[in-house]
Amino acid sequence: MKLAFAGGDLRMIAAAELFKRDGADVVCAFLGEDDIQPEALRDRDAIILPLPYEKGGRLNSPMSDRAIGIGEILAAGNADTLFIGGGLPQQNGSFIDYAKREDFLIANAVPTAEGAIEIALRESNITLNGASVLVLGFGRIGKYLSGLLSSFNAKVTVAARKSEALTLARISGYRTAGISDMHAAISEADIIFNTVPAIVFGESECSFVKNRIPFIELASSPGGIDEISAKNHGVNLIKAPALPGKTASLTAGRIVYDVVLSILRERGLCK
Repeated sequence: MKLAFAGGDLRMIAAAELFKRDGADVVCAFLGEDDIQPEALRDRDAIILPLPYEKGGRLNSPMSDRAIGIGEILAAGNADTLFIGGGLPQQNGSFIDYAKREDFLIANAVPTAEGAIEIALRESNITLNGASVLVLGFGRIGKYLSGLLSSFNAKVTVAARKSEALTLARISGYRTAGISDMHAAISEADIIFNTVPAIVFGESECSFVKNRIPFIELASSPGGIDEISAKNHGVNLIKAPALPGKTASLTAGRIVYDVVLSILRERGLCK
């Protein structure tokens, strides 16, 4: 099996090393090592790209000094090449977006939540034990994060948009608030985490935030808070994108490896 890993962070290097351990023929490009030309990606069974696979039309390659157009990477494939990457367009069967797979999303919630806890401990001047914490959203990350916070004996309030999410949070032992009616929960919060990838925090909500408490943004763009409103009210907004690759690169690499291996098996490219 011939694979190429192009762009990304430390988790992609970790995933590539796991495939090499399995005996796969692996080349890496734009990962901070000796960068190779896009032509070296040719004749690969699959090209593995990061999450997201591109930024501004260029390969997402923060570890490389070179800027390479994503078109050059995609052009390196042929009719049989399988492209596997985060956010890839679903143009045809040759493009697979692993970031939409449930196995990836569930596994990735663990390092994301643990990384968020690390930020909270570093940025707050109180312990999690006894702290009032507001978690916006009760999806995969919100559920795991709320459980971790409870293990620290934090007083967790979950705010969510859907009634079924609020019901599940309530029977799981958390206090709850609707997204449209959470001013009291905001005013009590010592730390706020957002996991909702849509603006739910505007001018009114920002006005209830305690002075300088950490608002930790975990959601993908556009995030959950209006940044102009946050600035107007002095909200201590801490953006924390791509936490798995930053705080637990080996675990995050294992997650990428597992999901890519599952995809390759589903496509009959390996056993």
